[in-house]
Amino acid sequence: MAIVVVGNDELWESEGRDRKTITLPGRQDELVERVAAVNGKTVVVVNAGCPMDLPWAEKVAAVIYAWLPGQEFGHALADVLLGTAEPGGRLPVTLARRPPTTPPTTLPRPDDELTYREASTSDTAASMPPEWSRASPSGTASVTPRSSTSH
Repeated sequence: MAIVVVGNDELWESEGRDRKTITLPGRQDELVERVAAVNGKTVVVVNAGCPMDLPWAEKVAAVIYAWLPGQEFGHALADVLLGTAEPGGRLPVTLARRPPTTPPTTLPRPDDELTYREASTSDTAASMPPEWSRASPSGTASVTPRSSTSH
């Protein structure tokens, strides 16, 4: 088995600025692809506090999403990998499989009107791309540019 730990560091993880991409920094995707190509039992551990693009997810045996585990990360990861702990933590968000299925990452302009409406689970499930989990939030948001004459 090969275990590859990827993710963000303090330069990439921040609530103080927006990201331009959800790809892993550097050549981490290439690392995972190369290891998975020679070892069919590759487990990838993602240490990130946001959804990341995982283009290799179907090529590895397992993906463990650590979600900023803190200073006991090493011990907790060892317990999960050795089977002494069940990795049953539940993430606070739905993770998309690819950038095209990720909700928009840009904020509306200050002049835009942001509207949100509750949708039934069946509405949301029927309108979402098949790649999304059916556990996605039951609401939709849309941005409508305001005309300059409507103020």
